[in-house]
Amino acid sequence: MVDTFHIGDPHFWHKNIIEYCNRPYNSAEQMNENIIDIWNSTISRKDKVFIHGDFSFCDIEETQKLVDCLNGYKILIMGNHDRWKIWRKINIEEVCRYPILYDNKYILSHQPIKREILSDFYNIHAHLHNSDNLESDKYFNVSIENIVKPIRFSVIKKGFEKLEA
Repeated sequence: MVDTFHIGDPHFWHKNIIEYCNRPYNSAEQMNENIIDIWNSTISRKDKVFIHGDFSFCDIEETQKLVDCLNGYKILIMGNHDRWKIWRKINIEEVCRYPILYDNKYILSHQPIKREILSDFYNIHAHLHNSDNLESDKYFNVSIENIVKPIRFSVIKKGFEKLEA
């Protein structure tokens, strides 16, 4: 069975993110290895995964190695640290420069969408890391600091559906 997952802000090779976001690692290498292990133990080769931006802080060759070793059909929604000139050269399944409307009701983005724009939609986003101060039930932050490992879309959807009941 194919499943759909979401994750944001892995920041591969970004050693300063360890201190900025209080990640429990001693080095970027240790962080990378741990994220890869968790990713591949959660996501199968057949699953689909939306990456909500800020994927990698390294060159094209190293970024390609990361993409190649991670399970799943990968769809990157570019973040503020992702560069188009790099991503158009990487062999990844899909790269989106702008937010995506998914399943008729969910806006997938890197940065949270303004509340006035959301209307009847929900926003699955990243960018805020471990600061989730949006004061609205219409948002779900998939930054790695909030979810630790990729999260199934069905889990996010059930949470939003409870709000509608």
